[in-house]
Amino acid sequence: MWTLKSPSLKLSALVAVLNEYGNVSDNKSAEIVSALCNHEINMSTGTVFNIRTKLANKLMPTVEKIKQKLIDGGVLGVDETGVHVNGKLNWVHIFANEHYTLFEHSAKRGSHCKDEEGILALFVGILLHDHFKSYYKTKTLTHAECNQHILRYLKAIIEIQGHSWATEMSDFLLEAKGMKEEAVLAGRNGFSPEEYAGLEQQYIDILDKGNKEYEEAIQGKKHIRSFNEERLLLKRLREYKNEHLRFLSKFVVPFGNNISEQGAAFVKRKIKVAGGFRSEQGATNHMVIISVAASARKQKKNIFQTFKRAFEGKDPLTSDMS
Repeated sequence: MWTLKSPSLKLSALVAVLNEYGNVSDNKSAEIVSALCNHEINMSTGTVFNIRTKLANKLMPTVEKIKQKLIDGGVLGVDETGVHVNGKLNWVHIFANEHYTLFEHSAKRGSHCKDEEGILALFVGILLHDHFKSYYKTKTLTHAECNQHILRYLKAIIEIQGHSWATEMSDFLLEAKGMKEEAVLAGRNGFSPEEYAGLEQQYIDILDKGNKEYEEAIQGKKHIRSFNEERLLLKRLREYKNEHLRFLSKFVVPFGNNISEQGAAFVKRKIKVAGGFRSEQGATNHMVIISVAASARKQKKNIFQTFKRAFEGKDPLTSDMS
């Protein structure tokens, strides 16, 4: 048996896949490698840490290129999820489009909205999100709201209040989504002004019915707290009508923000195993590595080969990123 001091590129890539992409703990990663090598290698957790750090350093230029690709795109999905770093609550910010995903973390949920050198300060397209109000402080952006979340909120109102407007709005959104998909398949890149106006009026009519149902439901009641979510949703859908219908006025905008929510799943799987990060550097390293891993997966690339190319000093993603 011998102690590993300088692992091969393939072995380093394997450890990185296990540890960072597979979310296997440091101890387990070392144990698995030792078992695969019939215990001829005695890999330590320190070696796993060193491999992770080395990979993150090599991937930094690629992450900058991913950031630029997202900035240059026309639609950017954003989401955030909580994570503990050094025992304190931090926030992971996910930026994504069809081909790339970028992860960053900070101590405050909305700090990336104020970063003058951050991606949101440089992006000038359509920002797709789930109504986090801080995003609206960026006045230069066009906004789009995630309707997948709205369907969930409507489902709750249907189950709790039984109000028909919620069913009608849910049906309308799904039918409009289907109409758009059919139009895209037919080679169209948008609805006519008349078609869109008709869809918009249907949306407004449903909200008018919703307001009437809500007012009738609370009439004569002293305690209306149970209706508060319905009131707020009706207000939101009306006030942010253009943002919720952006997927119809701009065909490039998706119906929902799945591209970012899928990114959040990367982080949640890591948290489920590790619980959090012991240091700022450890969290930063993970964000760098999974930014490349998530982008590689979107491009249907082999994660092992992606990491191996990075250790070899090559472009881990597409050659045309330069």
